[in-house]
Amino acid sequence: HGVWISVAAYVKRQQTLANVLHNTSIHLADIGDREFGLKSIQLAIEMREFLVKQNFTIFGSGLADSLHTRAIKLFESGESDAAIKDSQQSVNIHEQLAKENFLIYIPNHIVCLQFLFHCLVKCDQIEDAEEVKKKLQIIKQRVSDEKIQISASLARLLE
Repeated sequence: HGVWISVAAYVKRQQTLANVLHNTSIHLADIGDREFGLKSIQLAIEMREFLVKQNFTIFGSGLADSLHTRAIKLFESGESDAAIKDSQQSVNIHEQLAKENFLIYIPNHIVCLQFLFHCLVKCDQIEDAEEVKKKLQIIKQRVSDEKIQISASLARLLE
């Protein structure tokens, strides 16, 4: 019983530290320190990969968010191939999570798909971009069919 408490406490500390590193990476990038921002998000990703091995359903979204954040930073730095790879991985995680709970995970999934679409278009990977656009259209149709309320900003991403 005492071991379980120790493991649970360790996982909670890992999650908290990963959140801090994720947020720190954003702030570092905002003040122009991209190098340390990328190092910070890399550490957050490594911690979240560990957490995902413990429980994908609970920690998968955090990993997807960190991958998406790193993809943005990499794309801004001109590292398009690495950005697309991270973005695709983030999309894949969100797709898995949305299968289990569409309403909770679909907002982030839409954002990640739209960013991936943007990256692919900018890199002239038109066929791959069209596949992503089809996924966005499928989501748009489901949102319409099921009369799901989404924010105006999300609705614009589905256009």
